[in-house]
Amino acid sequence: WRGALVSALLELEKPTAGDGGEAIFGPEAALLPPVARYVTSAGVTLLLSACPGESEVAVCVAIGSGSLQDGDRAGYGLAHAVSGAVPLGTRRRSRDQIRGDLDRLGGSFTIDAGLDCVRFPLVTARQNLAGCLDLLADLVKNATFPPSLLQSAQTPADSLVANDAGRWRSLAERQLLATMYRRHPVRYPVEGRPELRALLTREELLEYYGRHYVPENAVCAVVGDFDQRAALALLEQAFALWPYRPRPQVLLPAEPPQTGPRRAHAALPVSVEGGAIGWRTVPAWDPEAAALRVIAALLAGDGETGRLRERFTREGEAVDAVEARSVTPGFEAGYLAVFWSAEAARHSAVEALVRGEVRRLREEPIGDAELRAAVDSVKTAYLSRYE
Repeated sequence: WRGALVSALLELEKPTAGDGGEAIFGPEAALLPPVARYVTSAGVTLLLSACPGESEVAVCVAIGSGSLQDGDRAGYGLAHAVSGAVPLGTRRRSRDQIRGDLDRLGGSFTIDAGLDCVRFPLVTARQNLAGCLDLLADLVKNATFPPSLLQSAQTPADSLVANDAGRWRSLAERQLLATMYRRHPVRYPVEGRPELRALLTREELLEYYGRHYVPENAVCAVVGDFDQRAALALLEQAFALWPYRPRPQVLLPAEPPQTGPRRAHAALPVSVEGGAIGWRTVPAWDPEAAALRVIAALLAGDGETGRLRERFTREGEAVDAVEARSVTPGFEAGYLAVFWSAEAARHSAVEALVRGEVRRLREEPIGDAELRAAVDSVKTAYLSRYE
Protein backbone atom coordinates (compact mmCIF):
# COMPACT_ATOMS: atom_id res chain seq x y z
CA TRP A 1 0.00 0.00 0.00
CA ARG A 2 2.87 2.39 0.73
CA GLY A 3 4.29 2.00 -2.77
CA ALA A 4 0.88 2.64 -4.32
CA LEU A 5 0.41 5.75 -2.17
CA VAL A 6 3.85 7.09 -3.04
CA SER A 7 3.21 6.50 -6.75
CA ALA A 8 -0.04 8.44 -6.48
CA LEU A 9 1.67 11.30 -4.68
CA LEU A 10 4.51 11.35 -7.21
CA GLU A 11 1.94 11.61 -10.00
CA LEU A 12 0.88 14.94 -8.47
CA GLU A 13 4.46 16.18 -8.78
CA LYS A 14 4.47 15.61 -12.54
CA PRO A 15 4.50 18.95 -14.40
CA THR A 16 1.68 19.70 -16.75
CA ALA A 17 2.29 20.20 -20.47
CA GLY A 18 4.28 23.32 -21.18
CA ASP A 19 5.62 23.52 -17.64
CA GLY A 20 9.04 24.77 -18.61
CA GLY A 21 10.93 21.76 -19.94
CA GLU A 22 12.25 23.84 -22.82
CA ALA A 23 13.76 26.35 -20.38
CA ILE A 24 15.47 23.56 -18.42
CA PHE A 25 16.99 21.72 -21.34
CA GLY A 26 17.64 24.56 -23.78
CA PRO A 27 16.40 25.26 -27.30
CA GLU A 28 17.28 21.77 -28.58
CA ALA A 29 14.88 20.08 -26.12
CA ALA A 30 12.38 19.39 -28.90
CA LEU A 31 14.93 17.11 -30.58
CA LEU A 32 14.86 14.61 -27.69
CA PRO A 33 12.11 12.26 -26.48
CA PRO A 34 9.74 13.71 -23.85
CA VAL A 35 10.94 13.70 -20.25
CA ALA A 36 8.65 13.35 -17.22
CA ARG A 37 9.83 15.03 -14.02
CA TYR A 38 9.03 13.88 -10.49
CA VAL A 39 10.37 14.39 -6.97
CA THR A 40 10.64 11.54 -4.45
CA SER A 41 9.51 11.89 -0.85
CA ALA A 42 13.18 12.23 0.15
CA GLY A 43 13.64 15.14 -2.26
CA VAL A 44 15.51 13.50 -5.16
CA THR A 45 14.57 14.87 -8.59
CA LEU A 46 13.66 12.16 -11.12
CA LEU A 47 13.75 12.47 -14.90
CA LEU A 48 12.10 9.58 -16.77
CA SER A 49 12.11 9.03 -20.53
CA ALA A 50 10.40 5.87 -21.73
CA CYS A 51 11.70 4.38 -24.99
CA PRO A 52 9.58 1.29 -25.77
CA GLY A 53 11.38 -1.56 -27.49
CA GLU A 54 14.84 -0.82 -26.11
CA SER A 55 16.66 -3.85 -24.72
CA GLU A 56 18.79 -1.78 -22.35
CA VAL A 57 18.03 0.78 -19.69
CA ALA A 58 20.33 3.68 -18.84
CA VAL A 59 20.36 5.12 -15.33
CA CYS A 60 22.38 8.14 -14.26
CA VAL A 61 22.56 9.62 -10.77
CA ALA A 62 24.02 13.13 -10.80
CA ILE A 63 25.15 15.07 -7.74
CA GLY A 64 25.65 18.83 -7.88
CA SER A 65 29.20 18.59 -6.57
CA GLY A 66 31.67 19.37 -9.33
CA SER A 67 34.99 21.10 -8.94
CA LEU A 68 33.28 24.52 -8.89
CA GLN A 69 31.99 23.58 -5.43
CA ASP A 70 35.47 22.91 -4.03
CA GLY A 71 35.37 26.26 -2.21
CA ASP A 72 38.64 27.13 -0.46
CA ARG A 73 40.06 23.90 -1.88
CA ALA A 74 39.80 25.11 -5.47
CA GLY A 75 42.58 23.46 -7.43
CA TYR A 76 42.79 20.49 -5.04
CA GLY A 77 40.38 18.27 -7.01
CA LEU A 78 38.26 17.67 -3.89
CA ALA A 79 35.00 16.81 -5.69
CA HIS A 80 36.89 14.55 -8.10
CA ALA A 81 38.65 12.74 -5.23
CA VAL A 82 35.33 12.19 -3.41
CA SER A 83 33.64 10.74 -6.49
CA GLY A 84 36.58 8.41 -7.10
CA ALA A 85 36.39 7.14 -3.51
CA VAL A 86 32.63 6.49 -3.50
CA PRO A 87 32.88 2.97 -5.09
CA LEU A 88 35.49 1.85 -2.54
CA GLY A 89 32.80 0.70 -0.11
CA THR A 90 29.45 1.51 1.50
CA ARG A 91 27.71 0.55 4.72
CA ARG A 92 26.07 -2.31 2.80
CA ARG A 93 28.78 -3.35 0.34
CA SER A 94 32.54 -3.77 0.30
CA ARG A 95 34.55 -2.77 -2.75
CA ASP A 96 34.61 -6.39 -3.89
CA GLN A 97 30.85 -6.68 -3.46
CA ILE A 98 30.34 -3.51 -5.50
CA ARG A 99 32.52 -4.92 -8.26
CA GLY A 100 30.65 -8.22 -8.06
CA ASP A 101 27.29 -6.49 -8.41
CA LEU A 102 28.56 -4.55 -11.42
CA ASP A 103 29.72 -7.81 -12.99
CA ARG A 104 26.33 -9.41 -12.38
CA LEU A 105 24.53 -6.42 -13.86
CA GLY A 106 26.74 -6.86 -16.90
CA GLY A 107 26.59 -3.19 -17.86
CA SER A 108 28.96 -0.34 -18.44
CA PHE A 109 29.71 1.87 -15.42
CA THR A 110 31.82 5.01 -15.34
CA ILE A 111 32.21 8.03 -13.08
CA ASP A 112 32.13 11.38 -14.83
CA ALA A 113 33.35 14.18 -12.56
CA GLY A 114 32.95 17.61 -14.11
CA LEU A 115 32.88 21.27 -13.24
CA ASP A 116 29.29 21.53 -12.02
CA CYS A 117 28.33 17.97 -11.11
CA VAL A 118 29.42 14.35 -10.78
CA ARG A 119 27.56 11.68 -12.76
CA PHE A 120 27.29 7.97 -11.97
CA PRO A 121 25.87 6.43 -15.17
CA LEU A 122 25.14 2.72 -15.54
CA VAL A 123 23.76 1.04 -18.66
CA THR A 124 22.43 -2.49 -18.27
CA ALA A 125 19.75 -4.89 -19.52
CA ARG A 126 16.24 -3.62 -18.82
CA GLN A 127 15.42 -6.54 -16.49
CA ASN A 128 18.21 -5.34 -14.18
CA LEU A 129 16.62 -1.96 -13.42
CA ALA A 130 15.86 -2.75 -9.77
CA GLY A 131 19.40 -3.94 -9.02
CA CYS A 132 20.88 -1.00 -10.89
CA LEU A 133 18.88 1.56 -8.88
CA ASP A 134 19.67 -0.18 -5.59
CA LEU A 135 23.41 -0.12 -6.30
CA LEU A 136 23.64 3.49 -7.49
CA ALA A 137 21.50 4.75 -4.61
CA ASP A 138 23.68 2.86 -2.14
CA LEU A 139 26.82 4.49 -3.55
CA VAL A 140 25.58 8.07 -3.22
CA LYS A 141 23.84 7.52 0.15
CA ASN A 142 26.16 5.25 2.11
CA ALA A 143 29.82 5.57 1.02
CA THR A 144 32.31 4.93 3.85
CA PHE A 145 35.71 5.92 2.38
CA PRO A 146 37.76 3.00 3.80
CA PRO A 147 41.12 4.42 4.97
CA SER A 148 43.07 1.45 3.62
CA LEU A 149 41.80 2.06 0.08
CA LEU A 150 41.87 5.83 -0.15
CA GLN A 151 45.31 6.02 -1.73
CA SER A 152 43.82 4.97 -5.05
CA ALA A 153 41.39 7.91 -4.94
CA GLN A 154 44.17 10.35 -4.14
CA THR A 155 46.14 9.45 -7.27
CA PRO A 156 43.93 10.20 -10.28
CA ALA A 157 44.63 8.65 -13.65
CA ASP A 158 45.53 11.09 -16.39
CA SER A 159 42.16 12.13 -17.79
CA LEU A 160 43.74 13.31 -21.01
CA VAL A 161 43.96 11.04 -24.00
CA ALA A 162 47.32 9.44 -24.55
CA ASN A 163 47.82 10.31 -28.21
CA ASP A 164 49.21 13.72 -29.09
CA ALA A 165 46.48 14.33 -31.66
CA GLY A 166 43.97 14.82 -28.85
CA ARG A 167 46.27 15.66 -25.97
CA TRP A 168 47.47 18.99 -27.35
CA ARG A 169 43.86 20.15 -27.69
CA SER A 170 42.99 19.30 -24.06
CA LEU A 171 46.13 20.98 -22.75
CA ALA A 172 45.52 24.05 -24.92
CA GLU A 173 42.00 24.37 -23.52
CA ARG A 174 43.32 24.19 -19.96
CA GLN A 175 45.84 26.90 -20.70
CA LEU A 176 43.14 29.01 -22.36
CA LEU A 177 40.84 28.83 -19.32
CA ALA A 178 43.70 29.58 -16.92
CA THR A 179 44.45 32.68 -19.00
CA MET A 180 40.84 33.80 -19.45
CA TYR A 181 39.90 33.56 -15.77
CA ARG A 182 41.87 34.94 -12.84
CA ARG A 183 39.51 34.11 -9.96
CA HIS A 184 36.76 31.80 -11.21
CA PRO A 185 37.56 28.15 -10.28
CA VAL A 186 36.96 27.07 -13.89
CA ARG A 187 40.61 28.01 -14.34
CA TYR A 188 41.66 24.83 -12.48
CA PRO A 189 41.55 21.28 -13.88
CA VAL A 190 38.67 19.20 -12.51
CA GLU A 191 41.03 16.58 -11.06
CA GLY A 192 43.11 19.30 -9.38
CA ARG A 193 46.82 19.88 -9.32
CA PRO A 194 48.74 16.74 -8.27
CA GLU A 195 50.77 18.49 -5.59
CA LEU A 196 47.59 19.92 -4.00
CA ARG A 197 45.51 16.77 -4.43
CA ALA A 198 48.06 14.83 -2.38
CA LEU A 199 47.34 17.10 0.63
CA LEU A 200 43.65 16.13 0.94
CA THR A 201 42.70 14.16 4.04
CA ARG A 202 40.01 11.54 4.62
CA GLU A 203 38.27 13.95 7.01
CA GLU A 204 37.96 16.52 4.21
CA LEU A 205 36.52 13.93 1.84
CA LEU A 206 33.98 12.77 4.43
CA GLU A 207 32.94 16.32 5.27
CA TYR A 208 32.47 17.20 1.58
CA TYR A 209 30.51 13.98 0.95
CA GLY A 210 28.21 14.64 3.90
CA ARG A 211 27.56 18.20 2.80
CA HIS A 212 27.02 17.71 -0.94
CA TYR A 213 25.63 14.19 -1.30
CA VAL A 214 22.14 15.07 -0.08
CA PRO A 215 18.71 14.34 -1.64
CA GLU A 216 17.95 17.87 -2.82
CA ASN A 217 21.32 17.98 -4.58
CA ALA A 218 20.65 14.74 -6.49
CA VAL A 219 19.03 13.99 -9.84
CA CYS A 220 18.31 10.49 -11.12
CA ALA A 221 17.56 10.02 -14.83
CA VAL A 222 16.20 6.76 -16.27
CA VAL A 223 15.90 6.11 -20.01
CA GLY A 224 14.71 2.90 -21.65
CA ASP A 225 11.82 0.46 -21.88
CA PHE A 226 10.15 0.41 -18.45
CA ASP A 227 6.75 0.73 -16.83
CA GLN A 228 6.64 4.21 -15.36
CA ARG A 229 4.64 3.41 -12.23
CA ALA A 230 6.79 0.38 -11.45
CA ALA A 231 9.94 2.46 -11.99
CA LEU A 232 8.65 5.18 -9.67
CA ALA A 233 8.04 2.65 -6.91
CA LEU A 234 11.57 1.27 -7.33
CA LEU A 235 13.07 4.76 -7.26
CA GLU A 236 11.15 5.70 -4.14
CA GLN A 237 12.38 2.54 -2.42
CA ALA A 238 16.00 3.03 -3.56
CA PHE A 239 16.27 6.61 -2.29
CA ALA A 240 14.23 6.15 0.91
CA LEU A 241 15.87 6.63 4.32
CA TRP A 242 18.20 9.31 2.95
CA PRO A 243 18.24 11.91 5.73
CA TYR A 244 17.35 15.45 4.78
CA ARG A 245 20.12 18.03 4.92
CA PRO A 246 19.98 21.47 3.34
CA ARG A 247 21.38 21.77 -0.12
CA PRO A 248 24.79 23.50 0.03
CA GLN A 249 24.91 27.07 -1.20
CA VAL A 250 28.08 27.92 -3.10
CA LEU A 251 29.08 31.45 -4.02
CA LEU A 252 31.58 31.62 -6.86
CA PRO A 253 34.06 34.51 -6.82
CA ALA A 254 33.23 37.41 -9.11
CA GLU A 255 35.51 37.55 -12.13
CA PRO A 256 37.01 41.04 -12.58
CA PRO A 257 36.44 42.72 -15.95
CA GLN A 258 39.04 42.09 -18.62
CA THR A 259 40.52 45.36 -19.87
CA GLY A 260 42.68 44.07 -22.72
CA PRO A 261 43.97 41.02 -24.58
CA ARG A 262 45.78 38.35 -22.60
CA ARG A 263 48.41 35.97 -23.96
CA ALA A 264 50.15 32.94 -22.57
CA HIS A 265 52.73 30.50 -23.89
CA ALA A 266 53.43 27.13 -22.32
CA ALA A 267 55.86 24.30 -23.00
CA LEU A 268 53.70 21.18 -22.80
CA PRO A 269 54.58 17.47 -23.05
CA VAL A 270 53.28 16.92 -26.59
CA SER A 271 54.97 16.73 -29.97
CA VAL A 272 52.13 18.61 -31.70
CA GLU A 273 52.32 22.40 -31.60
CA GLY A 274 48.95 23.97 -30.99
CA GLY A 275 47.36 27.35 -30.48
CA ALA A 276 44.03 28.80 -29.46
CA ILE A 277 42.21 32.10 -29.35
CA GLY A 278 39.09 32.57 -27.27
CA TRP A 279 36.54 35.06 -26.04
CA ARG A 280 34.56 35.00 -22.79
CA THR A 281 30.85 34.75 -23.58
CA VAL A 282 27.61 33.77 -21.83
CA PRO A 283 26.04 31.00 -19.69
CA ALA A 284 23.50 28.44 -20.91
CA TRP A 285 20.39 30.47 -20.10
CA ASP A 286 21.45 33.50 -22.15
CA PRO A 287 19.42 34.00 -25.36
CA GLU A 288 22.65 34.26 -27.35
CA ALA A 289 23.87 30.76 -26.37
CA ALA A 290 22.25 29.08 -29.39
CA ALA A 291 23.64 31.70 -31.79
CA LEU A 292 27.16 31.13 -30.45
CA ARG A 293 26.92 27.41 -31.19
CA VAL A 294 25.95 28.24 -34.77
CA ILE A 295 28.85 30.69 -35.03
CA ALA A 296 31.27 27.93 -33.98
CA ALA A 297 29.78 25.66 -36.67
CA LEU A 298 30.13 28.40 -39.29
CA LEU A 299 33.79 28.89 -38.41
CA ALA A 300 34.98 25.30 -38.29
CA GLY A 301 32.15 22.85 -39.01
CA ASP A 302 33.44 19.32 -38.47
CA GLY A 303 37.08 20.39 -38.76
CA GLU A 304 37.25 19.68 -42.49
CA THR A 305 34.56 22.17 -43.48
CA GLY A 306 33.65 25.69 -42.42
CA ARG A 307 34.97 29.12 -43.22
CA LEU A 308 38.32 28.69 -41.52
CA ARG A 309 39.29 25.55 -43.43
CA GLU A 310 38.30 27.23 -46.70
CA ARG A 311 40.31 30.33 -45.79
CA PHE A 312 43.41 28.32 -44.82
CA THR A 313 43.25 26.41 -48.10
CA ARG A 314 42.81 29.60 -50.12
CA GLU A 315 45.71 31.33 -48.37
CA GLY A 316 47.95 28.25 -48.58
CA GLU A 317 48.24 28.11 -44.78
CA ALA A 318 49.36 24.69 -43.53
CA VAL A 319 47.15 23.83 -40.56
CA ASP A 320 46.94 20.22 -39.42
CA ALA A 321 43.70 20.58 -37.47
CA VAL A 322 41.19 23.31 -36.64
CA GLU A 323 38.22 23.25 -34.28
CA ALA A 324 35.80 25.87 -32.98
CA ARG A 325 33.84 25.38 -29.77
CA SER A 326 31.16 27.36 -28.02
CA VAL A 327 30.86 26.35 -24.37
CA THR A 328 27.85 27.82 -22.57
CA PRO A 329 27.66 26.08 -19.16
CA GLY A 330 25.16 26.53 -16.37
CA PHE A 331 27.38 29.11 -14.68
CA GLU A 332 29.06 32.38 -15.59
CA ALA A 333 32.08 31.06 -17.47
CA GLY A 334 31.12 30.61 -21.11
CA TYR A 335 33.58 30.98 -23.94
CA LEU A 336 33.93 30.74 -27.71
CA ALA A 337 37.31 29.42 -28.85
CA VAL A 338 39.15 28.32 -31.98
CA PHE A 339 41.90 25.70 -31.63
CA TRP A 340 44.47 24.79 -34.27
CA SER A 341 47.60 22.71 -34.63
CA ALA A 342 50.39 24.02 -36.84
CA GLU A 343 54.08 24.80 -36.70
CA ALA A 344 54.86 27.38 -34.04
CA ALA A 345 56.25 29.75 -36.67
CA ARG A 346 52.82 29.84 -38.36
CA HIS A 347 50.77 30.71 -35.27
CA SER A 348 50.75 34.48 -35.84
CA ALA A 349 49.55 34.04 -39.41
CA VAL A 350 46.88 31.54 -38.37
CA GLU A 351 45.66 33.84 -35.60
CA ALA A 352 45.37 36.74 -38.05
CA LEU A 353 43.23 34.61 -40.39
CA VAL A 354 41.00 33.51 -37.50
CA ARG A 355 40.48 37.10 -36.39
CA GLY A 356 39.68 38.04 -39.97
CA GLU A 357 36.95 35.41 -40.26
CA VAL A 358 35.43 36.46 -36.94
CA ARG A 359 35.42 40.05 -38.13
CA ARG A 360 33.76 38.98 -41.40
CA LEU A 361 30.95 37.30 -39.41
CA ARG A 362 30.24 40.65 -37.78
CA GLU A 363 30.40 42.73 -40.95
CA GLU A 364 28.94 40.58 -43.74
CA PRO A 365 25.50 38.92 -44.00
CA ILE A 366 25.41 35.11 -43.80
CA GLY A 367 23.66 33.34 -46.69
CA ASP A 368 20.56 31.27 -45.99
CA ALA A 369 22.06 28.02 -47.32
CA GLU A 370 25.23 28.40 -45.23
CA LEU A 371 23.19 29.21 -42.15
CA ARG A 372 20.90 26.19 -42.60
CA ALA A 373 23.92 23.91 -42.99
CA ALA A 374 25.44 25.28 -39.77
CA VAL A 375 22.18 24.86 -37.84
CA ASP A 376 21.84 21.28 -39.11
CA SER A 377 25.38 20.47 -37.96
CA VAL A 378 24.60 21.83 -34.47
CA LYS A 379 21.49 19.64 -34.25
CA THR A 380 23.39 16.59 -35.46
CA ALA A 381 26.15 17.12 -32.90
CA TYR A 382 23.57 17.55 -30.13
CA LEU A 383 21.74 14.33 -31.00
CA SER A 384 25.01 12.43 -31.32
CA ARG A 385 26.10 13.61 -27.89
CA TYR A 386 22.90 12.38 -26.22
CA GLU A 387 22.42 9.20 -28.22
